[in-house]
Amino acid sequence: MIALLSLVLAAAVAATPGPTPYVPVRSGEVWISMTEGVLAVHGTRGRRLLEGLGGRGVTPAVGFELDANGHGRLNLTDEGRPTLRGTRWNVVFGDAAPLALHVRLVRAKGRIDLRRVDLASLDLVQGDGDVNLYVGGVRWRSARIDVQGGRGNLDLRIDRGFGARVFVESGPGRVDLRGFVWDGEAYVNAAYGDAPATYTVVLRLGEGRVRVSEF
Repeated sequence: MIALLSLVLAAAVAATPGPTPYVPVRSGEVWISMTEGVLAVHGTRGRRLLEGLGGRGVTPAVGFELDANGHGRLNLTDEGRPTLRGTRWNVVFGDAAPLALHVRLVRAKGRIDLRRVDLASLDLVQGDGDVNLYVGGVRWRSARIDVQGGRGNLDLRIDRGFGARVFVESGPGRVDLRGFVWDGEAYVNAAYGDAPATYTVVLRLGEGRVRVSEF
């Protein structure tokens, strides 16, 4: 099924006028919107914005633009398509260009591993599904991470080599921060202030439980 979906997606992208997301870029913005199923994201070595796209079930609509400066804009969405709980998307990004990632999940679960991505920023809107999120980076780049919690639980793990400052906006859910201390304004880890790069994390709690720890 994964191979079949990859062929379908490749054909859909090839039929779209203009460049495809399987090209080298200098920087990239990606919007992913998924209603139902499981979203799996990770990075790998490569100069292309999109190094792989597979899975099963409902295929995403693919939109892509590349400007004259080598900045790519990619959109993957199932909006306007029938939802299917068994749907799974496997999205693989290259690690050679800074990436601004926007993810919106409705009833979908997320397995988002950004340890092999050159992360410039992350904007995550969580819905009813649980999300496991790993935040790291292939180079020392400070980044802002915004998370709007939902009904699902969130497990956020941050690379201990990066400084991290976590701001928590109250909501009906609860948050458990392990390895972080309060500095009067936010929760910080041991590397904050000394590490060459810092993640600024803004958590807006939803109904689900949020756990923040390091790896």
